[in-house]
Amino acid sequence: MTSTILSASLAWLVVTLGSNDAAFIPLRDPQGIYWQFEPTAISANGLFVAGAGIEWESGGAALLTWTDQSFQLLTPISSSSNARAVGLSEDGRTVVGYLHVVNGIEGILWQDGNSISLGVGVVPQALSTNGDIIVGYRLSSGANSVAFHLTRSSGQMVDIPLDGFMYSTAVDVSGDGRVVVVVADNPLFQTASNSSIQNQAFAFRWTVDESLVEPIDPLSGGTYFSPTSISANGSVIVGYGDSNPSTYKAIMWTEKDGTQSLDTPSFLDSYAYDVSANGEVIVGYKHVTPISRESFIWDELNGMRLLRPTLEKVFSLSLDDWLLPVATRISADGRVIVGSGISPYGAPEAYLVQLPSFWFEQCEVICDDNDFCTRDSCTDGVCDHSPVRYGDIAPCGGDGTVDIDDLIAVLQAFAGQELCACTP
Repeated sequence: MTSTILSASLAWLVVTLGSNDAAFIPLRDPQGIYWQFEPTAISANGLFVAGAGIEWESGGAALLTWTDQSFQLLTPISSSSNARAVGLSEDGRTVVGYLHVVNGIEGILWQDGNSISLGVGVVPQALSTNGDIIVGYRLSSGANSVAFHLTRSSGQMVDIPLDGFMYSTAVDVSGDGRVVVVVADNPLFQTASNSSIQNQAFAFRWTVDESLVEPIDPLSGGTYFSPTSISANGSVIVGYGDSNPSTYKAIMWTEKDGTQSLDTPSFLDSYAYDVSANGEVIVGYKHVTPISRESFIWDELNGMRLLRPTLEKVFSLSLDDWLLPVATRISADGRVIVGSGISPYGAPEAYLVQLPSFWFEQCEVICDDNDFCTRDSCTDGVCDHSPVRYGDIAPCGGDGTVDIDDLIAVLQAFAGQELCACTP
């Protein structure tokens, strides 16, 4: 396995590395124009990244894409500019986002470098894999917001019905554009008894085929669920919610298991931001102290792991005093992660991580040295290859004890089965 750290000018060499390579890439502008690049969208294949670039001199934020070893500027920069990308098609040809303009917020779509206005008051939040479906919210009368589902090929915009709420937003959409996760708040049905739920988030799942709005329960004992992303297959929704009156926890929802916390019980907050296409890999950040935070990566086999120690201990990457406080997006296959970091020089700087194809397997699989005379184990991300005890032969590789299983292995050898024996 090869571990690589690349300069910004070679950042997209990552896509040509072998399937078992790990790499950490700072996403910095080689010309030094932008003070900070904030990645907010990634294509399903992980080859394209979009986000906001903050200029050194003016402090304005422009919308940028990153690919082919360089930035591409999609919006002009000035001291008053403020732009954000929210979605990328898999081929990188379509970017959707919004601009802050004089009379409000204007939704914008970029296709092959050409900009198309979606209208003032139309605020996109996500894009389907092929770039045909846009979801978000539109501002209605009385400054209320209404979640929408827009099909570009037909020009049809459909409001997602959530009666009883002042504000609703479609925050993400499945890869095929057929399943939408919606968040709503400020219920219109507030009374003296439920006034405490004002400004709290309520999550819903809406399907195009059935036009069905399905409420999603918060954590047991919690009062709300603020969703941030849905898997491309539409099966998993992630976000954060309260587990007690003073703590937020990264959470996930599946139709089978409902809503569950990804974090261990504590008084430190955590937030899930994105999920792979199959729903098996989740990224976000958690507080490790009340004032410091670190990116995490979660999968069912290994649970929540801090990203930086995993890169250093499991994949032997040297991060040279980099801090990785936030992981924001992940590719469809769960192998490419982008986020906001702090460089060794103390400057805010975006990063990209590529992981090997087998990274999410059990630690013992990652640490397998293909020698059945060592016992392969992993503790806190560090591989251990201690020798197998003499006589400990069943199963091959040893189980840590010399016992009846080893005697059975010897007897089976007389029946023609291969005997794995290690010398003392």
